Amino acid sequence: MRKCTHLKALVALCWAACLIFFMGSRVEAQRIYLDPATKVDECLNVDTLWVWFDAQVQDLEAAHIKLSYDHTHLIPTAVIANPAIAANLFVDSTIYPDDSIIINVGVLSGHFDGPGPLVGVVLTVGINIVTTPVNIVQSILRDSENHDIPHAAYGAAVQTGCCCRFQGDLDSNGILSNLQDVVLLVEYVFRQGAMPVVDPGCPTHRGELNCDDIPDVRDVVRLVEVAFRSGDPKIWICDPCRCAPYPSHCP
Repeated sequence: MRKCTHLKALVALCWAACLIFFMGSRVEAQRIYLDPATKVDECLNVDTLWVWFDAQVQDLEAAHIKLSYDHTHLIPTAVIANPAIAANLFVDSTIYPDDSIIINVGVLSGHFDGPGPLVGVVLTVGINIVTTPVNIVQSILRDSENHDIPHAAYGAAVQTGCCCRFQGDLDSNGILSNLQDVVLLVEYVFRQGAMPVVDPGCPTHRGELNCDDIPDVRDVVRLVEVAFRSGDPKIWICDPCRCAPYPSHCP
């Protein structure tokens, strides 16, 4: 009798272990994730992270998703529907400027089967060199019978690359290479004036225009060419980000 009881207990334990394994495997097999998982952007780039559903997510009718982000490095501006199925989606979103984004999605007719994205988050990357996460901190998926769809959720990392977009704008007024910029550069090069601004993520200051890391008349000539002679900034102003490591690999 005792042996029979032990056997029943062993069988029950095996079934429980199998069930736990099955459910765990099911959760891992069904997943949503941000795509691309790792993205390298130049500073101030506008990019889109898509919320993807893998092929195991089937019969989806509604989703609630909460994302977290660091507002000191990323500025989300919009949540957009997947253009391929936008007409069949209801999307409601709220962007909280400090830390999070709430997204609610409903399929208006029928249901959605993965793989593919439902929505994307449009964001602007900051100017600091950093890798910053965007995480899915909450996600609820419902099928066409309003049953929960078990799943795993994975976030992404956005890396800001070298940032030297402001070369030539010494007075920080947003106008590239004007008279005041030339005056400030002449003061620095010839009269021991203040060194121009060094932007976060840029290996040199805004007055270094030929990428030799030497403040001299060559930089002044380039700035004058752009400011007063309609020279093309892409030709006359070197981008230090294009010659890493700076300055040894600059032309």
